[in-house]
Amino acid sequence: MRPKGPKMVKNKFIPAFYLRNMLRDLELVTNTTLSSIACCNYYSKIYRTANNNIGFSYDDYTAILAFLQRINRMENKLLK
Repeated sequence: MRPKGPKMVKNKFIPAFYLRNMLRDLELVTNTTLSSIACCNYYSKIYRTANNNIGFSYDDYTAILAFLQRINRMENKLLK
C-alpha cells in the first residue's frame, strides 16, 4: 500500500480506488447492516454529495479532502 498523505497535500488524486466506488461500498455497508451505523450514514452523505454534485466521482477516494476544502471555502464566503 502506498502512502496517500503526500499526494493529498499536493491535491493529486490520481485514482487507485474511485470515490464513486467508495460511495458504493459505504452504501452497501449501510444497506446490509441490521442496525444503522451512524458514521457510515454520515460518510455516505458526504461521498454522495462529492460524487453527484461536485464531480469527484472519477478521482481517488482521497479527493474527499478537496471536496471538503471546496465546501469550506464556499461556506466561509457565505458567512462574510
